Amino acid sequence: MNVKRIFSFIILLAVLISFPVFALGFDGEEGVPQDDIPPFDDEGVDVELVRGEILYASDPVEGEEYWEQGTQQLRVKITQGEFEGQEFELEHMLFGINTLELSAGDRVMVYIETADGEITTIGVDEIIRDHIVYILIAIFVIALLAIGGFKGIKALITLVLMGLTVIYIILPLMMEGYNPLLLTVAFSVLVSIFTLLIIGGANSKSFAAILGTAVGLLLSGILAWVFANAANLTGYVSEEAQMLQFIEEGVDFDVRGILLAGIIIGALGAILDVTMSIASAIEEIKIANPKLKAGELFAAGMNVGRDIMGTMVNTLILAYTGSALPLLLLFKAYEQPFGAIINSDLIATEIVRALVGSLGLIVAIPITASIAALIHHNKGVRSKKI
Repeated sequence: MNVKRIFSFIILLAVLISFPVFALGFDGEEGVPQDDIPPFDDEGVDVELVRGEILYASDPVEGEEYWEQGTQQLRVKITQGEFEGQEFELEHMLFGINTLELSAGDRVMVYIETADGEITTIGVDEIIRDHIVYILIAIFVIALLAIGGFKGIKALITLVLMGLTVIYIILPLMMEGYNPLLLTVAFSVLVSIFTLLIIGGANSKSFAAILGTAVGLLLSGILAWVFANAANLTGYVSEEAQMLQFIEEGVDFDVRGILLAGIIIGALGAILDVTMSIASAIEEIKIANPKLKAGELFAAGMNVGRDIMGTMVNTLILAYTGSALPLLLLFKAYEQPFGAIINSDLIATEIVRALVGSLGLIVAIPITASIAALIHHNKGVRSKKI
């Protein structure tokens, strides 16, 4: 089998998969900017977030209302922007369970509303955490490169590729009103192709993994659409999803489609892991014993796949369970009946999310194993990169 012809076919397949996004993905009735959605009435009001430092913070004073934990008097120095160097006296409200008590020396993000150049509202939005995040990212990159070597560099490149695809392609096209599910499936397949080519090279092993991944993603997309519609999932299971209704761009988002797109993105990494592992294992088995036939290679690949499946499915389901853990604790604390739990939109959504992604992963195993077994049985030698 000619490897160059294989990858020409893969690129053609990717283009054919992507075409429906642009041919069918733009819905003239749903998911497009709507002129009848009024934007916020914020004419003449500018809002910006700037950095600041707490110079003084009083001890909390207990609030008068039951929902108020208290208030703090702050003196904040602005360290960025038009008002840099100026100091302001603020009252910081402590309410709910998420508000952090502030102390002198804390660096914070300050929101400033201005009208006609004058400050109308000012307050503390959030404590600054970016330096901690950057430190963690640096540790991650150093560990990846130190342990992974050249393969670690490849992994880092693919990680950046995925991030850029989501931020600069998928999200902007969603903002334009394209169908989120079709969009995500198409670009996930494209990203998978380039990811596996970078990691595994242009060879038969990558070819098998690419086809297995594509089938797993397509199946996940179909199942997500079928069961989300059958279960009447709304997609409004988080505050962020609900807030999409009020963005200034006035886009009528397909929130259910965004939910389904999230399912595909969440399953992509696990499916990539499984397919490449199986394809690599079959190639190494063939090298160790060139006399093995296609059926024996398939059986060996399935044994590897079953072992991976046992842990990877648990990983997916436990990850989704962990995201819903606070809600599960609430159900337990208030002794909600099982019927109320299983029928809630959020729990049903998490179940569909976990099982659809897992089904895509499971189906990708025999597909990858069969393709890799046939390729290496016919080829009989180690794949070479081109």
